Formats: sequence, C-alpha cells, structure tokens
Amino acid sequence: MRPQRQLDSREKAKRTMEKLWQDQEKTLYLRVNGNSMGDSLPHGSTIEVKFSHHPRLRRGGLVYFRRGNLRICHRVLFAFGPLCIEKGDANRYPHMCFRNSILGVARLVVLK
Repeated sequence: MRPQRQLDSREKAKRTMEKLWQDQEKTLYLRVNGNSMGDSLPHGSTIEVKFSHHPRLRRGGLVYFRRGNLRICHRVLFAFGPLCIEKGDANRYPHMCFRNSILGVARLVVLK
C-alpha cells in the first residue's frame, strides 16, 4: 500500500474551488484577501460567489475569476464576446480576462 501524499492547504483550496466550479450553481462564502478593491471590498470582508459556467456579466458587477494560480474578485467594466475588461477599484489600470476564466459572479455579504 502506497502512503497518501499530504496536500497543503493551498492545494486543497484549489481542488475545492475546481470541484465547485464543475458543480454548476453552487454558492460559496469567501473572505477577501488584499486591497485591490479598495473601500468597496476591504481586506477581511466576506463575499458570496455563485459559481456558474455561463455567468451573466453586468457592467459594474463583481466577477470571481482565475489568473494563473490566483483567484481574483474585480469589477466588470465591459464584456464582449469571449473577453471581459475588469479592474480592481483601487487599481490604476484595467485588465482583460477571458470569459472561460470566470468562475462566477460575486456580491458583498459582510463589510469589515
């Protein structure tokens, strides 16, 4: 019998997120870590993320997406075709992400 490999907390969290994304229409409550959203979502606030393969993106709405190994919550500036222009409220410049990297839409639940 082979010994099972121990998973670190980051890898466990990643697997959990991927499983939730595969199970459409699940909801998860997450704590904000970082200051890219400024005062609208300060560090330590709680957000509700509704996972969906085809989220309805609205200008000004919050999206939860992946960029490499990071999971990010930013505001939608513009969405067209397979692209989405997003920006953290405290960031200087917007970024582009693909719709297939968007895991779901988010909303603020508890402001810290």
